[in-house]
Amino acid sequence: MSDIANKGPPHLGHLVEVYATLLIAGGQAGLPIIILTFLFAKNVHRHPTVVNFCITMIIYSIVFCLLIYGGQYRLGHPNKALCIAQASMIMGTLPMMCVAALVLVFQLWVTFQEPGSKIFNTCSNIYIKIALLVAPYTALLGYAVAGIIIGVSRPEVVKPSNGLYCFHKLNSIRRYAEPIPCLILLAATAGFEVAILVQWYRRWYKVKRNFPLATRKLGAMVCLRAGLFTLYSWVALGSSISFVFDTVPALPYMIEAGLPVAAFIVFATQRDVIEAWCFWRRTSDNGIGRRPSTAALLENEGGSPMESVHRQSWQVRV
Repeated sequence: MSDIANKGPPHLGHLVEVYATLLIAGGQAGLPIIILTFLFAKNVHRHPTVVNFCITMIIYSIVFCLLIYGGQYRLGHPNKALCIAQASMIMGTLPMMCVAALVLVFQLWVTFQEPGSKIFNTCSNIYIKIALLVAPYTALLGYAVAGIIIGVSRPEVVKPSNGLYCFHKLNSIRRYAEPIPCLILLAATAGFEVAILVQWYRRWYKVKRNFPLATRKLGAMVCLRAGLFTLYSWVALGSSISFVFDTVPALPYMIEAGLPVAAFIVFATQRDVIEAWCFWRRTSDNGIGRRPSTAALLENEGGSPMESVHRQSWQVRV
């Protein structure tokens, strides 16, 4: 049985404008602004894993636009070198983002561990930190090299059959090499997210029990951001599953193109980011800075007297 897919994907050339707009708006316009805000805004600080996650989203959006930028997306036989390069990098973009998401959530989970614990001390090692930051790009590089080898040895399997981008029309890649690792990584990410919620609730309950007169409300925006971040994982999971089948509708392609937009919304709706952008509305503060942490995804919107009690446990050590 041939490894080449018998049925091709739908031709989506008529949706290229929508597809490109989603990728460019989220990944090449919105997220660079987010990163610049993280790096240069005085009162906005995020852990490097957050910045790293945003960078992988930008790379993702650029890779999927290569054929469009080359002006060859309407050609049945575009430049072979460009086509192989794009197809090879596309092989690694989803695994790269899945690794970046796992690293981000793992780092947040580490902040809930007791200072001085074995896990906390191990993850505080500079070499471990570097390895975590490099891991997504290692996945991208590994897949890209494998894709180039396949594309050069079998150029007939690399085609822009969907009218949007070039990809490898091999069942072994479409059904196994890409989706399965992504499913495993996203399942692990979801597991850490559940563990974080459980640990957060335990700490919240403990503080509430010890300080019954203190109020602590979980703002609606906090729930929205946490929900969007979790939704991103499961949407990507569903999109990966859909590509296992021979015939794929247009919707999964649009969902994947919208992932950078979803990431932008998650980070752009954080209070300190909004305040940094609306600098003309800034009022004099009381000297208390923002928490330099990944945990800003779950920050306390309203504030409370007990915030200082366990602020240290929420901080991400850089």
